[in-house]
Amino acid sequence: MTKATIYGLIFGMCGNALGIADAAYVIKLKNGNEYVTTRYWHERGQVLFDTYDGVFGIEKAFVTKIEKTNQVVRLANIAKHRAR
Repeated sequence: MTKATIYGLIFGMCGNALGIADAAYVIKLKNGNEYVTTRYWHERGQVLFDTYDGVFGIEKAFVTKIEKTNQVVRLANIAKHRAR
């Protein structure tokens, strides 16, 4: 392996350890609100997606567009929330 490959692997592992996700989607609603998530799916007339505290669902009728984005999504640290 080259040094560049090794540095790339180390950087990638550090990003995962910090809770930074590399793929993100913006769910845009008719009322102007937007949600950024790493994963979404369709089920029973709703768009469901991962959020910091679990899964959130919105009726498909309220969604105008879902598009891939370069925005960074930071995942919540569960241990930090439970310590409160």
